[in-house]
Amino acid sequence: MSEDFSEFEIMKAANVSAEMAYLYSKKIGLDLFTQIRMLRSVYEMSIQEAKEVTIKASGTSKTLSEHQEKLFPALKNILNF
Repeated sequence: MSEDFSEFEIMKAANVSAEMAYLYSKKIGLDLFTQIRMLRSVYEMSIQEAKEVTIKASGTSKTLSEHQEKLFPALKNILNF
């Protein structure tokens, strides 16, 4: 079964950035997995690229690496390293 991302295809054709499409997908209530699939399908991104878009657009970090580095201290505490 194929998901209908036609609305996002129209947005891309109108030069809407992947970040703005992601923010719109959040606003309309798509879950994270559907948002990632949309970015991968419509904007032809790898999983890593799509995840980086979600991180940048959310304003939590500038890059996926930076985001992961922020998670390390909490993971370290959980695992008692």
